[in-house]
Amino acid sequence: MAFIKIIVFSVFAFVVGFTFIGCVSEGNNEIVNNNFSDFIIGTYYFTAFGSADPIKDIVDPRLAWQYKMYTPLIGEYDASDGNIVRQHISQAKEYGVNLFIVFTSLIRNKGIRDAFSDNRAGASFSYCITLQKWGENFYDPSVLQDADDIFSWFDLHNNDFRMQNYFKIDGKPVIFIIDFEFLFPKYTVDEIKGNLTQAENMYRGKHGTGIYWIGVIGSSYIHSLPSYWSNQNIDFDPLAKYTTIFDAVTVYNLSTVGAVNVGGTQIGTYDNYLSAWDTFQKDLISDLGNQVYIPSLMAGFDNSNLKQAGMDSWHHVISNFNPDNFYRGLEDQVKFVDPHLPMVIIEAWNEFTEGSVLEPTIEHGFNMLEKVKQFRDKYF
Repeated sequence: MAFIKIIVFSVFAFVVGFTFIGCVSEGNNEIVNNNFSDFIIGTYYFTAFGSADPIKDIVDPRLAWQYKMYTPLIGEYDASDGNIVRQHISQAKEYGVNLFIVFTSLIRNKGIRDAFSDNRAGASFSYCITLQKWGENFYDPSVLQDADDIFSWFDLHNNDFRMQNYFKIDGKPVIFIIDFEFLFPKYTVDEIKGNLTQAENMYRGKHGTGIYWIGVIGSSYIHSLPSYWSNQNIDFDPLAKYTTIFDAVTVYNLSTVGAVNVGGTQIGTYDNYLSAWDTFQKDLISDLGNQVYIPSLMAGFDNSNLKQAGMDSWHHVISNFNPDNFYRGLEDQVKFVDPHLPMVIIEAWNEFTEGSVLEPTIEHGFNMLEKVKQFRDKYF
């Protein structure tokens, strides 16, 4: 047992700072492969609005309703309410969204877990569950304390992994690793790959299957590159050698692409964003080589209320956003879809404090979701 703990702790040392997301789709309690019979339109889903962390009994200060940029059509809600989750799933399914990637500190909240695992959602809907450790400036949800917690995390989700509704590729449960680029200032490719392999072997030894790893490039790495801000071609080669660790790669939350600095605020129109984002993804894919890439798109961005309240030190605004140019952005992603993993990710379902919202709102009604349905009906 001591030897096992040493192995697991080495895994913990590498992954504790990252978000782990397991992808789930509705069904029965059997292990099956996912054959991608349906195109995947995924979106990030936040559950901290109006709900308290069960461990520290606090609310994420950056996800408070008073900082919202839009107003939900159903009114402000407690995101830990399973009935709210079910209502969101129903809306998403109706308009062609079939994957929620759930950012949550309430991984042990029974109401949320029951709602997402409820088979009434049907076989056409999927979701992802997360284990997440945020930076010290934010709250720490479900913080891992020791090596045994790694076992606990796998054990906690074993029933999810074994269900037919858990999203698998080649029989393997899928796990996203957010902001993986923070690893490579400290560790070599072989060191990181070795630790992920240990984690996979640990799970395979106990449950008989490996893991399908998806790496998610965060905006912090991109923002650290001088070439990004000087509008030069970005050299992704240093990053690309690390992406070989993963089975697939995507990018999260790059709201500043195409923006310019105006009085300390990074600001640009959505048209600027779409043009620059198109070039950015082409350059990235070129440097990634044969790596499977999942295209992504932002449904607007504006953190003005967070900035004004002192909750964010940075200020980004994508202006001139509306459902029509959002649809054009969706169409732009078609050429990037990889047939090995037919999927597009949209940020976000309900990131109200950063102004990235698919959920029906007073401002846009159901127009955002109608554009998603129009996109799916036309192309997939």
